[in-house]
Amino acid sequence: LLSGSERYTKEHLESYLQQNEALLFLACYHKAENQYIGNLRIYKLSSGVLSFGRLIGDPNFRGRGFGAKLAHFAMCLCFGWFDAQVIVVGNHKMNQNSARSKLRAGFERATAAHLKLWGVAPNPEYEYYYLNRPRVWSSED
Repeated sequence: LLSGSERYTKEHLESYLQQNEALLFLACYHKAENQYIGNLRIYKLSSGVLSFGRLIGDPNFRGRGFGAKLAHFAMCLCFGWFDAQVIVVGNHKMNQNSARSKLRAGFERATAAHLKLWGVAPNPEYEYYYLNRPRVWSSED
């Protein structure tokens, strides 16, 4: 696995998967090019509070809108399938492209008070964003 300049090993992936129990872990493929591009993981933080992680591992597929598509798909699953009340996502402070995509998707910056309320122990290298469940959820939003 690759992310920026860092190379991840099988052990990194196993550790990542064990950090939080995943409700769903999906490998993502580009159908037309028949190529694995990344993954999407959805997990529970606390009652009614879900999170997701997305990784576009292949640098050739970054900056092409796949991260935004995975985020939208994750929102559909969190609100529509798992009935979440709020989605909280972390974002490494150095990854400003990812931060901007979260803001474009409607997420807002979470405060320390928000994180405490949701039972999230913040990592100082990350910023956190949240999205409340809309009154009426539609996957078309």
